[in-house]
Amino acid sequence: MNATLITNSELNSLCMQDIRIFEDDSGGVCRLDLRSSPFQAQIDFFFDNPVFPDFVAQLERLKDSLVGKARLGNCHEEPFIQFEGDGLGHILVSGKLLDTTDGRMQHLAFEFQTDQTALSPFIGDLKAVGAGSR
Repeated sequence: MNATLITNSELNSLCMQDIRIFEDDSGGVCRLDLRSSPFQAQIDFFFDNPVFPDFVAQLERLKDSLVGKARLGNCHEEPFIQFEGDGLGHILVSGKLLDTTDGRMQHLAFEFQTDQTALSPFIGDLKAVGAGSR
């Protein structure tokens, strides 16, 4: 299952493709397809902090209050994606991605802005993933 953040911009997008939640609910993995102009990345993104339902709950609180943060990443590594509200309806999407394929260390720090209207469909997609994993 996929969860797509619709940003109303061809220059910036985030899609969590083929999201799989581990059987023990300790975390999951997806193929993260990111576009943060002028950069693009497609990477396997593993996450375990917070657990998936808690991340969805963080996003719901952000959608309702428009302030705060929702962050998904790893306990022991840097890769993460984060959503932060400024209280005025602007949502800053940021993160750091890491790849060590072939022994090379590649980092990508990204940041783009969207608005509160992008959150509801994204949360709906994520809830469908969570329901499908049960």
